[in-house]
Amino acid sequence: MTTAPDLLVPNAMRLAEYAHRQHDHRRKAPPGEDRPAYFLHLTEVAWLLLDGGVRDDELIAAAFLHDIIEDCDYDEIRLAAAAGSSRVAALVAAVSEPDKGHGWEERQQHAIANGWPRWTIRSSWRCPAPTRPPTSPT
Repeated sequence: MTTAPDLLVPNAMRLAEYAHRQHDHRRKAPPGEDRPAYFLHLTEVAWLLLDGGVRDDELIAAAFLHDIIEDCDYDEIRLAAAAGSSRVAALVAAVSEPDKGHGWEERQQHAIANGWPRWTIRSSWRCPAPTRPPTSPT
């Protein structure tokens, strides 16, 4: 099933919020009562891409979903079906860490080997002015 282009981003937002709520993610936020919902992190990544001029709905959808494979028991095939886009699923798979059991350095080498998608989607929340990415992960 392919999602209609005008529904791709809203559906990705809903899927991301639902999947992460099921896992009660609290990482990437300081402890305390005012700890924001994990969805805020996902929204910030998408917002930074939009703020940087990205207008590719599949990249924005992938920004909302960028942690779903490594944190929510999805694989690329399941994500493609749920998101309605094989390209979105491929982008998310490209930025997903294969095994968090490995050390940080090894995981970063995997990131470097995967090239721009990790920088564009996964790390864009750290960079104040993301650059416009290519239109394809290859």
